[in-house]
Amino acid sequence: MQVKKKGILDTACSNRFADTNPYQIVAILLEEGTYIASPSSFYRVLREHELIHHRWKGRPGNRKAAPAELIATGPSQVWGWEITYLKTGVSGIYLYAYVIIDV
Repeated sequence: MQVKKKGILDTACSNRFADTNPYQIVAILLEEGTYIASPSSFYRVLREHELIHHRWKGRPGNRKAAPAELIATGPSQVWGWEITYLKTGVSGIYLYAYVIIDV
């Protein structure tokens, strides 16, 4: 591994920058007078090592399961709704259309 890539990985995976995106890392380091690489280089190296999403040493966030599918076997069991804005002829004035449907 090249020295530059190792420096990028060590910096981005350090506890200090574990929850920081590459643009913020570069900005913080520049304020301190240190330049390792550009933000695009940080992104490229992190993408190569599949570290672009989660670099913190703890457990990554949990994904929530999709809600259970609702099946209607008769009337008034499953309802759907929608709210939309309708533009009028007057600038800045909108109408609201509320729709509630028995699926």
